[in-house]
Amino acid sequence: MMGAELGSEQQQVVFSVEHCEVCGIDNKRPFQKGDFVIKRSGKCPKCGREMMISAIYAEPLVKGTQ
Repeated sequence: MMGAELGSEQQQVVFSVEHCEVCGIDNKRPFQKGDFVIKRSGKCPKCGREMMISAIYAEPLVKGTQ
């Protein structure tokens, strides 16, 4: 079964992945309120074209990293 187990109290950090369809670069950044998949999200740092959010996911918070 994929996903979190019921009763799990582990904290998570949510990330958005921005993707440039022109040069193929991906950029992982912290999730911001209002993010959704296919949202136009800013300029590509490599080619200057517009980037789009391609994924949103959560990772377990590792103690000592924040």
